[in-house]
Amino acid sequence: MAELQDLQKELYPADDETYKINGVKLAFSDAGDSGSIIIDEHINIVGLLWGGDLDLHSDYDVTFAIPIVKVLDALSNSGLETTLESTPAVRSKLQELQSPKEVGIDKDIKRRLQESTHGTLVMSLFETHQKEIIHLINHNRKVKIAWQRLQGPSFVAHMMNSLNDPTYIIPRKVKDISRQDLIIKTAAVIREEGSELLQKDIEKHLIDLLQYTYELDSIEGLLKKVQENAPA
Repeated sequence: MAELQDLQKELYPADDETYKINGVKLAFSDAGDSGSIIIDEHINIVGLLWGGDLDLHSDYDVTFAIPIVKVLDALSNSGLETTLESTPAVRSKLQELQSPKEVGIDKDIKRRLQESTHGTLVMSLFETHQKEIIHLINHNRKVKIAWQRLQGPSFVAHMMNSLNDPTYIIPRKVKDISRQDLIIKTAAVIREEGSELLQKDIEKHLIDLLQYTYELDSIEGLLKKVQENAPA
């Protein structure tokens, strides 16, 4: 047991941690995360996650991890020399989506949006707030955690597939996170951290956006709906 304690590190959720297990216990990780690497604030790999606290009565869930140097030493002692390398960005589309960049609106999509008053409004909101939202996702800890935990990168990947293939259906859930969960909870964090103008526009248009997530399953369906000049 002493040897295990020498290897083991306990990780507790931060005070502003937004992730909860079953909506109750504050947590750093959940079932299925075993084997994941843990990084520090400088994106250095520091540990290998292997388990979690089973105490159902505590207010928070403790994550157990082995320091990465111990893992590498054990592999080396077994004759397996190992080095740590980051996946090249060109090989990981999801990595790009986890740190999104500003994008322009496709000319054909822009033309279709400009055919209606509502479409023009959608385009204006996108161009007004895109830079700030991307900055929050990439640099604000609370927004970044919410975006990752609520499967933001995966949903965007599905949206990109739908953009390239009009028949592609965007799933209603990813790992038990619904589209509505993503919109409502991410919007709540962004309202806390964003500018006054962004806060006002979220409050004004959130219901419309949620309605789209219930009614539509593709980008093509969204464009057609907007072209109908649906009320803002």
